[in-house]
Amino acid sequence: MMSYPDYDDYGTRDQVGYGLGPGDCPACGAPPGEQHGCSLADRSSVTGRHPEVTVQLTGTDGSASAVLGRVQRALRDAGAPQREVDQFRLEATSGDQDHLLQTCMHWVDVT
Repeated sequence: MMSYPDYDDYGTRDQVGYGLGPGDCPACGAPPGEQHGCSLADRSSVTGRHPEVTVQLTGTDGSASAVLGRVQRALRDAGAPQREVDQFRLEATSGDQDHLLQTCMHWVDVT
């Protein structure tokens, strides 16, 4: 069986087959901590989530409405379009409390 290197033809680390390194922006390829060449909408359309948005849920009110409100506010504050905030809310409220928390962790960075 042939093994393939972890690097693409350009010598950059190939995480998912597109020359992206761990944490690189999937829309523009910017490494963590560097200026993006894309908009927040570009990034979310590629990933369906906003990993650059951090929401602290530990040590706060854990009720479903409080969690939902904190994440929605963080998305809005980060400049996410209203349609994405609505999409998040619909997805997050389509199940039980566990589903809500899993959806939050999918959409944003939860601490």
